[in-house]
Amino acid sequence: MKNYQPRAYISTNTVLFAQNIIRSIEDMTGLSSVLNKASFKEKPFSTSFDMIVYIYFAGVIQGD
Repeated sequence: MKNYQPRAYISTNTVLFAQNIIRSIEDMTGLSSVLNKASFKEKPFSTSFDMIVYIYFAGVIQGD
């Protein structure tokens, strides 16, 4: 078993997860996005907006 650094492991898996989400959204909507790896920060999420809008999808999401 390899000895992983916890922060590097989480960071790597976060990037892979984000790339897969981008691909899934592109498959469902046709909208593409570029992942900016420099934008990742380890801090609690907060927003200055009063409301957050999300899109609900139902169905199978295919991935690796």
